[in-house]
Amino acid sequence: MALAAVACGAPVASQPGLISDREIGELQQELVPPAQTPTQAASGKTFYVRLAWGFLAGNEQPAPNVDWSGSLSVDQGTVQLSQLTYFEGGDRPVAQNEPSKISWVSQTNRHFDGLVARVEVPSDDATLTFDTSRFHHEFRASELTGGDDAVFPVDALGQAVSVSSVPASSCQGGFVLGYLRPGQDGLVAFGGRITDRTGAFAGRARFEAVDDGTIAGNLVGEDGRSLAVLRGTLVSRDMGGGSFSAEMVDPRSGRALGSLTGIYASPQAASRGEFEGTFEQVCSEQAESPPGTALHLR
Repeated sequence: MALAAVACGAPVASQPGLISDREIGELQQELVPPAQTPTQAASGKTFYVRLAWGFLAGNEQPAPNVDWSGSLSVDQGTVQLSQLTYFEGGDRPVAQNEPSKISWVSQTNRHFDGLVARVEVPSDDATLTFDTSRFHHEFRASELTGGDDAVFPVDALGQAVSVSSVPASSCQGGFVLGYLRPGQDGLVAFGGRITDRTGAFAGRARFEAVDDGTIAGNLVGEDGRSLAVLRGTLVSRDMGGGSFSAEMVDPRSGRALGSLTGIYASPQAASRGEFEGTFEQVCSEQAESPPGTALHLR
């Protein structure tokens, strides 16, 4: 694993193999062509929500198949499927005639499935419902329209549901999802994939935390170049997890580009833990960008 240096852009050696490129590559996204090009609502709220269910960090022990077939719906507004994560075999989206609902067939074993959806509601009073036989939860739109990260434990085996959201915007931003693994001398390495708001792959996030809670690393584009240097802090909490926040800085000019925030869980059912979060560029534009917009940050 390598992190780009702030001053000259040269790689800095780190503890190799703590979170490998192969592990990050496992977090594949499957594109779901949108029914129409998203446009910002003339009134109301539009946001993207990322969901994942199952063993979020993986499970190294044999596990039976678990049915997570279900739906995501709103009582006011529309829901549009944007991306799928880890859907394979018999996993598939289910065609719906209702613009307010998306459905899927999903079974997990040692890992997880997930998706990204675009949600448009008339107001923060709308209700978004995640419904499966193993987990049911209703969200007020006000919990998600401004951005949020949460993990809900489902059973004693370590299965959980995670939820992240970002508001629609032409400003660059999106989701981060990945793994963490403790190393030597109190260091913890984080590695994962970054996507734009629609869930389309945009690069990788690699950062490390040391004993004093300081974190440092990079967002790296598909071409391997540093998109942003990360400088921030990791906050531990009871029950083996915590939160993190970092400023995104231009690796050449040192100019502030935006922020990355999220939550993490330490290793339990696997030798690694998991983290998820969101990032936002400093920007004043409000109109939503079309899908497929390149992520440059500079």
